[in-house]
Amino acid sequence: MLGKNFINTLTQEEVPGYDHHKIDEEYLKQRVNDFSGQFYICGPDAMVSDVQNVLKNLGAVQNLVTVEV
Repeated sequence: MLGKNFINTLTQEEVPGYDHHKIDEEYLKQRVNDFSGQFYICGPDAMVSDVQNVLKNLGAVQNLVTVEV
């Protein structure tokens, strides 16, 4: 559905075809060119909170950030 706009990133395991990296501010700056679009975050509560804060700092529109609970 998202095509090239979907980045599936695993932080604890390396699997061919997936990014393997901690999702932090530097990583998002490297991978995302436009922070005005929609974001979907799924993962452990602490990681989701961290990524939400980073996205906010990078100018993401908060009502366009969806979190899977």
